[in-house]
Formats: sequence, structure tokens, C-alpha cells
Amino acid sequence: MQYQIFVQSQSKQHFVASVIGIPNLTVEGRTEEEVITKAKAAVEAQLATG
Repeated sequence: MQYQIFVQSQSKQHFVASVIGIPNLTVEGRTEEEVITKAKAAVEAQLATG
């Protein structure tokens, strides 16, 4: 299954990512790679719990 991750740059060291189609799944981090990794982990956790 594939999900789209929407990444926004708030500043050079503050990024926010949300997963399209999954409400209330938003993560923050210092780099684009960090928020993508966090978003993937959050999706996996949410799918594991139903």
C-alpha cells in the first residue's frame, strides 16, 4: 500500500509532514528526511493498531 506524504518547510530547520488521507497524522522535525521517517513510522503504528 502506498501513501502520499505532504512535507512543508516552516523554516530551514523546521519541517511538518502529514499523510494524505489519514486525518490527525502530522509530525514535525528538523529535516525533510526526519519528518518522512517519522511519518512512515506513524503510518505503520496506526495500521498495526487498526
